[in-house]
Amino acid sequence: MWISLRMAPLLRARITEDDALQETLLHAFRSVHTFVDGGEGSFRRWLFTLAENQIKDLHRYHAAQRRHPGREKPSPTGDERDMLARLSAGMTSPSSRARRREAANRLRDGIDALPEPERSVLLMRSFEELTFREIGERIETGETTATALYARAIVLLKRSLR
Repeated sequence: MWISLRMAPLLRARITEDDALQETLLHAFRSVHTFVDGGEGSFRRWLFTLAENQIKDLHRYHAAQRRHPGREKPSPTGDERDMLARLSAGMTSPSSRARRREAANRLRDGIDALPEPERSVLLMRSFEELTFREIGERIETGETTATALYARAIVLLKRSLR
């Protein structure tokens, strides 16, 4: 889900989250020799950085295409994957799956709608599990600012989900 949240809606119209993940893992496999162990969590941070850069590269590539991605529909491959996921869920009712899918879509849309600094801080804290000090260093502000941006993101997200 982290990759889907990092992808712009126009990019999600062109490729699936699984495609972006596969590209990231392939790149990680090819460049694992560049990884430098910096202690606990460094491999995870390295993978998240690779994923973030891969998403940016994919966005640049697809934005450069002549056809505007906003006019495209999601690929049937994604629909087929959704169908397989629904079939494999088996034990839950269709209405339960629909509610979960709707809630996940609402959450993703709510996160997409957040202003950029708040959105980035929320994703770094929630998915990358960075500390506020690490987030502050990454966005070149202090720990207090990172904490305030996270709190504001939570408030805005709760408000949009009501």
